[in-house]
Amino acid sequence: MLDLGALPKRDLEKWRLRIDGAVENRIIWDWPAYQQQNQSRITTDIHCVTGWSRYDNDWQGVSAAHNFKLVKPHQDACHCTFYCRDGYTTNVRLDRFAVLLAHSWRGKPLSQAHGDPVRIVMLKWYL
Repeated sequence: MLDLGALPKRDLEKWRLRIDGAVENRIIWDWPAYQQQNQSRITTDIHCVTGWSRYDNDWQGVSAAHNFKLVKPHQDACHCTFYCRDGYTTNVRLDRFAVLLAHSWRGKPLSQAHGDPVRIVMLKWYL
């Protein structure tokens, strides 16, 4: 596993997903609100830059398409920035963020070591 070496303790009572910025409708979901959103499932292969692969990974979560439908990004919006609880921050083009905010892998909640409670899944780009 490649990470920053920080594994923050899971605290679903304080967890929030906030989508704001260049959008028509800002949202802030707590854990129950996130869980009440339309859920999607996808199956993907993972090919790591370190040389290993894992096939047929079953993910469940809230799709990026669902989020975009709700928040309605402005026409001139072209990137989104992710702020993670371990201090990691990254940005990606909106057309790359087109898959899933996953909470489960192979039918089980994500483990702390693998990004619980939610991680980004972007096909052919990032996990």
